[in-house]
Amino acid sequence: MGPDHEDENILGKCYSNSINLLVHKGGDTIAFPCISTGSRSYHPERAAKVAIKAVKDTLHRQTSVRRVIFCTYADTDFEIYKRLFKH
Repeated sequence: MGPDHEDENILGKCYSNSINLLVHKGGDTIAFPCISTGSRSYHPERAAKVAIKAVKDTLHRQTSVRRVIFCTYADTDFEIYKRLFKH
């Protein structure tokens, strides 16, 4: 397992652990920024793919979550998420 794969696992766990904590605390809505794409310089499209996969995988187990919001601050990030959700 190389550092890229390890980074993806760590990033994915940020999303899944956050959702699990939300459920534990009784919440049903969560919003995520584009984690690791700023100072960590993680490629935005790769980060979005990891985020979407981790959230979808976690939501299969956590059915009480009603809404997940991906907050994008740049038009380019919004376009990436929009395109990835179409697939």
